[in-house]
Amino acid sequence: MKKNWYWFLIAIILAYFSIYFVARQSKALSFNVLKESFRNSSPLWMTFAVLCMLAYIFFEGEAIICILKALGYKRKTKSGVLYSAADIFFSAITPSSTGGQPASIYFMRRGGIPGSISTVVLLINLVMYTLSIILIGFVSVLVRGGLFLKLTTFSKILLIFSSIALVALGGLLYLLIQKKQILHSIGNRFIDFLAMIHIVRNKDKKKQRLEISMESYENAANMTKGQTKMLVKVFFLNLGQRVAQISVAMMVYLATGGSIGKAADIWIAQSYVTLGSNLVPVPGSMGIADYMMLDSFSKIVPNDYAVQLELISRSIAFYSCVIISGIMILVGYLYGRKGER
Repeated sequence: MKKNWYWFLIAIILAYFSIYFVARQSKALSFNVLKESFRNSSPLWMTFAVLCMLAYIFFEGEAIICILKALGYKRKTKSGVLYSAADIFFSAITPSSTGGQPASIYFMRRGGIPGSISTVVLLINLVMYTLSIILIGFVSVLVRGGLFLKLTTFSKILLIFSSIALVALGGLLYLLIQKKQILHSIGNRFIDFLAMIHIVRNKDKKKQRLEISMESYENAANMTKGQTKMLVKVFFLNLGQRVAQISVAMMVYLATGGSIGKAADIWIAQSYVTLGSNLVPVPGSMGIADYMMLDSFSKIVPNDYAVQLELISRSIAFYSCVIISGIMILVGYLYGRKGER
């Protein structure tokens, strides 16, 4: 946890420079211009943008709750929102989103959910999350392939690499859920490696603990077999989460006077950003996501407007979402401490 807070400080620095360099792309942009844009924006569409951001947190929580319920652990919506907020906040401040799932597991275990169950829940959710992004990316290219061809070479490389990597990741995650021996073998080799470089002592004891954990993991994984209805529901909840996040930019575009005719193009452009920046090993994909947003938006609207649209939509969809998630985590953590006492 202490290491994650170091990353939090690094993320703040990255956020500052990302915003600074994006703002520098428009000579006509200033704080007063942004303030005036907010003042003249449509309250209705801007409200929809904020609701989409909140739906992003809510849908992931509901997906986690749905899987837990299928495994025999009924939890309330507020617990799901806490697990989701932990994932979103720590994913945003750590490289390759590595801190998100451990943070969710921490709060689940605190709520009486065994680690083996938590691991299976998050693996299933990650598979559905990956499939939903792949589907959105495929449909986006199918509908607006011409926009993809207009992007810079760097953006195209990111999109192609991310698509291939996500398909491979989805297959690997499925194997980890269905094939216990693969995960067991990975765990044993990892312990051997750590022992070889003198990070882990008494590796036999560690392997015994791994064996016990794998038995619990296998029991939890077996509980998901035949749960087709649950898996379909979780997939659509993840799809809803992705759609909600991507829709923020479109809502901001409409709120700031954009035309209905180009709204779909903005949505497709943002979907490319979501796909292309998904696996970048930078906290919150900061810098990379900003670059791709400017690249894709500027192919649809004038550059100065693209910069303004990027800053406002990114502020709502990412920065505000992370701040709200952080507040939820703090409240949940303090409330849990009070309950323990």
